[in-house]
Amino acid sequence: MVEPQAGRSVEELAQALYEASDPAGPPWAKRGRVVREPWLQAARERIARSDDRPEPDGEVGSSARARP
Repeated sequence: MVEPQAGRSVEELAQALYEASDPAGPPWAKRGRVVREPWLQAARERIARSDDRPEPDGEVGSSARARP
């Protein structure tokens, strides 16, 4: 199950991508599902790619650990 926070992040990223593509275009809130879905998919893919990247030291999630 997707956490509500993750769903909101996808929506926020999709909106940002959409609005950046055409700043003078119709607002995200006025666009229907047919227009939103490709942007939501692009946001999901971008998040998935960023989640799959290893940290600079090669360990996934290591940057969240406290450093001595």
